[in-house]
Amino acid sequence: MIDRYIFSFALDNIGKVQKPAIDYTRCIISGQNKHDCKICRQVCHQSAISLKGKRRLEIDRELCRGCYLCSGVCPAQCISHHSAFVKSNDTGATNLVIGCSQNSSGMVKAKVPCLASLPWEFYAYFSYEAPITMLPGNCHDCPMNALIHIDAIKDRLKLFWGKDYEDRVSSSAADLTDGISRREFFGLFSKKIRSVKKSIDVIATDDMGDDFPAHTSVFRRLLLRELAEGKAHGWLTLDITESCWGCKICEKLCPSKSIDLVESGEQWVLSHNVARCTGCKLCKTVCPEQAVGELSARYVCGKNHVCLTHIQVSSCSVCGQNMKSQTDDICNVCKNKIKKITSR
Repeated sequence: MIDRYIFSFALDNIGKVQKPAIDYTRCIISGQNKHDCKICRQVCHQSAISLKGKRRLEIDRELCRGCYLCSGVCPAQCISHHSAFVKSNDTGATNLVIGCSQNSSGMVKAKVPCLASLPWEFYAYFSYEAPITMLPGNCHDCPMNALIHIDAIKDRLKLFWGKDYEDRVSSSAADLTDGISRREFFGLFSKKIRSVKKSIDVIATDDMGDDFPAHTSVFRRLLLRELAEGKAHGWLTLDITESCWGCKICEKLCPSKSIDLVESGEQWVLSHNVARCTGCKLCKTVCPEQAVGELSARYVCGKNHVCLTHIQVSSCSVCGQNMKSQTDDICNVCKNKIKKITSR
């Protein structure tokens, strides 16, 4: 299964009938119960998303209007569309115009409920081989305040493409010169439908090995398959301060499994896989020492780039677990156990 996505070959009005679905294996709340994530609930103007109990979100199907804005803003990308675009690989497509469902322009070749209803990887994936134009509707009057989220998507695309951004992504109809017509678009699409479906089937059955586990969202997986060898793209990596002592809380709770803390000789190394990381910042939230700083840009080549940070780790002489540096070599847990035993 690919994140409960069903790839529909009907490119018009994506998700018009179906409603969002939550993948609880990646949901930040489902993974822990000390820190609440309210992003999807805050962005839903219908109040269709609510927290049931302590660790489970539910979507009210009656209240949900299918705008999918919750899916686009979810930092863990755990709210999925039931249908999605499939790209034609035909090089004759010179420009794909993606527009809001409220955009009445005849230039829009493929409509989405809202430009903010899909993650930035969706647009990066489509723009990899041919330029795209993102045409919004009347966003200033939108009750969902979608323009803020659309701008965030564009900022992330600017980071990803770097100096090539203006050649790959446009937001103005004035920039359209020789874009394909609607009939040409569907004609090109139908010619390549079988080869594209084959590619999708591979992703559906192939876990892509340990480099891209099932936790990796579907559009991130598709984008990573497109990356050209030797081409540098902008990713976000963690800034780890000296106060990190290797408690491994971030490693255990990371919903994208992008953090690993391993022993390397006499040192410990925290490795951060920028290709897996979705930038949810849960690691920053749960760190007891506030050792995780803001995400910083890193331009790297390859599909599985790992950023390494060497950290100083002390080990308890009793249990061998990592511990915060202190005057003695026994962790507080073992001290308490010893104290209980001796006080009997």
